[in-house]
Amino acid sequence: MSIRIRSAAALTAVTALLVTSCGDAGTGPAGGTDDDAQEGGTLRYAQTSLPPDGADPHVEPSLAAQQIARPVVDSLVYEDEDGQFHPWLAEDWEISEDGTEYTFYLRDDVTFSDGTEFNAEAVVANFDRIIDPETESLFANTLIQPYESSEAVDEHTVVVRLSEPSAPFLQAVSGVNLGIQSPAAFESAGEGYGYEIVGSGPFTIESYSPDTEIRLARREDYDWAPEPSEQQGPANLEEVVISALGESSTRTGALQSGSVDAIGEVPALDAERLEAEGYQIVNTQAGGVPYTIWFNVEREPFGDQRVREAFRASVDVDSIVTTLYGDVIERGWSVLTPNTTYYNADLERSWDYDPEHAAALLDEAGWDETDEEGYRINEEGERLTVVAIQEQTNREQRDQYLLAVQDSAAAAGFDVEVEFLESGSISDRDVSGDYDIRASSFSRTDPDILKMNVWSENLPPSGQNRSRVQSDQIDDLLLRGAAEQDEAEREAIYYELQDFINEEVYGFPGFLPAYTLAHADHVHGFTTGPTQWPTFYTAWIED
Repeated sequence: MSIRIRSAAALTAVTALLVTSCGDAGTGPAGGTDDDAQEGGTLRYAQTSLPPDGADPHVEPSLAAQQIARPVVDSLVYEDEDGQFHPWLAEDWEISEDGTEYTFYLRDDVTFSDGTEFNAEAVVANFDRIIDPETESLFANTLIQPYESSEAVDEHTVVVRLSEPSAPFLQAVSGVNLGIQSPAAFESAGEGYGYEIVGSGPFTIESYSPDTEIRLARREDYDWAPEPSEQQGPANLEEVVISALGESSTRTGALQSGSVDAIGEVPALDAERLEAEGYQIVNTQAGGVPYTIWFNVEREPFGDQRVREAFRASVDVDSIVTTLYGDVIERGWSVLTPNTTYYNADLERSWDYDPEHAAALLDEAGWDETDEEGYRINEEGERLTVVAIQEQTNREQRDQYLLAVQDSAAAAGFDVEVEFLESGSISDRDVSGDYDIRASSFSRTDPDILKMNVWSENLPPSGQNRSRVQSDQIDDLLLRGAAEQDEAEREAIYYELQDFINEEVYGFPGFLPAYTLAHADHVHGFTTGPTQWPTFYTAWIED
């Protein structure tokens, strides 16, 4: 099977060795275009689900929301696949010697799709909105830290002030979650803004029905694509229709029947079959936090490090990943993916499936007897029952992965109760802490993404610290890593952080998230960007 691997950061040499060509998908959101590209037409694209609460990137943390927002919302700078930054809405920028002030010099020819002007005041309004508690940001408010204030020096110059140096700040503003939207639209749309977001991107939201489909319309006056893009001006496609088809078999059947032109979230076995049938496959591995089992350390039994380590040793990750994903998706070893800057490869094979070790640890921790069903019990006769929750999604067969974890851990005596929850319900559980295991992943090419999962100040509802760990050592490493400007020192800090999380087993990675697309031969220039989501800007339909 030929799979095109799209990586997201500079440290991807090993991954690049796996690349084989299978079509003409281009090089990402700013990728090259074909000289024969045709204008017009509608691309019909199906994915698992649509964001039910809207696609405002300042509020919503999900990949589904980011996928909708990226074609609509531009960013100040653009990050390419090699981790280099280029002008986009900002023509240039300067960073103060102490790393606490970023001055952006903005383009003077950009407008939002509602006709209002993009300028320095718009940037200030966006950044201030992200940190406003009333916005209830679930992701962007962490990315923007340590934001202090912004000032419009003149119409097209904005100074962003940070409370301390932040090496990852430029990377943060390249992402859609810190993208710039129309301040006028914030006011006019009110609470329904998430369903009609307004940016300066090449597409606008024409209609939004979260249960069925979202329609994107080409913006005819778009003319400020990032510098690396060989395509400039409006998009090729006149319209994009993104539909929700929850079952993978339904999406695959829709592609085979011609009901849609492309599909996302393709399971490994379906990808193999579709490739054999002549469909084009694009597989993207993004930087960030892999799909990880996070242990709630605020309550028993996972307040005990021995029980956490026993659970990890009881899960046969190699067998689960091979069975579900074949050669398409790899297992993880660190709480950062190999495509993330400062990934610690020394952690590979530092732990593994070891039922005997798991049994010894559980004995030591006081879970040294079994009941009639084979589950471990303590001296009070209480069963070793743990509740694992995950957002309801078919992405990468995550439901099947967690169920396989349940089966593997059961052999060691863990009674794992698995719950798949809709976004609203799982947010409530995140806040209450009513769970023992929380499975999730996050995409970003900078290791500062770990703040989402293990920083004390990011406990829900203000953040996504789902392990609920509060460690002075972790906090110190996270803050030092963000502030450090020297690359060698920064690498050493993040190596130490990964080592510590691995040693304490606050979580353990399962697989490396991959977003797999499949499309028909008449679709060209359709690929994914550095952080996994599909890009529609360079896509075109052949008559």
